[in-house]
Amino acid sequence: MEAEVTATIEEAQKLMVNSVAAIGRMMDEKDNYTRQHSQRVADYARLIAENLKSFSPTEKELDQIYRSAQNRCGRFCARRNRT
Repeated sequence: MEAEVTATIEEAQKLMVNSVAAIGRMMDEKDNYTRQHSQRVADYARLIAENLKSFSPTEKELDQIYRSAQNRCGRFCARRNRT
């Protein structure tokens, strides 16, 4: 039972990551100014976290940082496109 719950949680996390990435790609297609911006921000956030001397993140923490950066960027782009 525990293995099934773990598998379900991991699948939900993958679905969330893919959904956020898809939204970012849709926004990138809508506006040349923000094209691939979400991806670059997420990539840089992960690189910075990996290279901080005072911080040794786990792979899970790096993924969370990456997803957070994509999400924040997506929110900014959505807000910008509404005006």
